[in-house]
Amino acid sequence: MAEIKRLFFELPVPKPKVVGIMDVSAFQKPGPRLFLSRHAGDNGENNGHIYLGCKDLPLSGDGGLQARNSALIHFRAKFLIAYTSDLGRAEETARIILANTGNSAAPAISSAALRPREAGVLQGLDRNFAHVIFGKGSVDKWRKTFTGRPYEGGESLSEIYEKVTGYFNNVILAELKKAPKRGGNVLLLAHRDTVIVLRMLLEKISPEEAPLLPIPYCEPFIYELQPNGELAMPRSRK
Repeated sequence: MAEIKRLFFELPVPKPKVVGIMDVSAFQKPGPRLFLSRHAGDNGENNGHIYLGCKDLPLSGDGGLQARNSALIHFRAKFLIAYTSDLGRAEETARIILANTGNSAAPAISSAALRPREAGVLQGLDRNFAHVIFGKGSVDKWRKTFTGRPYEGGESLSEIYEKVTGYFNNVILAELKKAPKRGGNVLLLAHRDTVIVLRMLLEKISPEEAPLLPIPYCEPFIYELQPNGELAMPRSRK
């Protein structure tokens, strides 16, 4: 009996599992992984629910703080390279995340191919005001459907799909496939529209569902490179 008690008390105590927005153990496995994230949320205008489209704005102080806090979500991730759109709010968010995760030496590549869709007549308008001018039904059709687009210069999700996914397949995925030999991950930091069309591609989400997907600021969707060369989420996002 004494021997049984001794063995029992010598058993290792399991460490508690931390559970949050994303299971943190996903960050602690060796790569290669794609971290797909929307930029930080505050840039002085979009807190008022303004349609920004491709208007180029820097982050405000609060936006920079949000980006620094998001480094906790990216905890212990080694990034070989980062890709962003060429708009300031995405570029700044990527730089802050890299700097606060010990990845300052990682290059950050900017491309117009990762921009959001043009907002057309909605650009610069408050969302509630846009509903008054054009009608909520029209605005919802433009913003919440795959093929809907504002007239006079606006773009639909379907129109940016080929541009975004083409750049992803030809440039970013090719870089990710080199990562196993180099031991690291790839960060892709862009915009709501960009993340939506890439989630469509990677998760095989339908055009009907995609425009309604929740895309939070600075919270990564993580995809793991599989032996067959495809990307898959290592865990379901709740």
